[in-house]
Amino acid sequence: MSERLCKELLVDLWANALRRIEEKRFVDAVARLYRLCELIAQFRLWHQHKIDTGDVDMSKVPESIKERLERYRNEKGKVQISMQASYELLTALDDEIGKAWDKPRLRNAISARNRSIAAHGLEPVTKEVAENLKGEIESLLRIVVPDLDKQIRNAKFPQLQP
Repeated sequence: MSERLCKELLVDLWANALRRIEEKRFVDAVARLYRLCELIAQFRLWHQHKIDTGDVDMSKVPESIKERLERYRNEKGKVQISMQASYELLTALDDEIGKAWDKPRLRNAISARNRSIAAHGLEPVTKEVAENLKGEIESLLRIVVPDLDKQIRNAKFPQLQP
């Protein structure tokens, strides 16, 4: 997991989402931003706490959240947690990324995605939905990739001159 879950992956997905917004492909942009939100939590849990969201080592989990995470144990005995549970675990670990999850603006942006036709609802994915989610994800991304501005230059597609 640690080899594939790197800052470059996060930056590449971010750049891809930004391109989709520029192209006015808001459904595609929101899908990428949502996945990036998941990956940020997975990245942080792995790189800061050595916790794999696909097989959580419960000995590394604070008592305050153990019972909740046990609900994610599958038939093979693995605890595989959702994005929300990942952020709740980060909160329980007193991690800065987890604290961001407690802010209503991020949860509202995620909820707008979930209410959309592209996820679980019937609402259209508008530019506003994409831009709100982008703004909230960017603040998280800058925590795990402090040199995002420098990194993003390496993730740009070349532009051909007509």
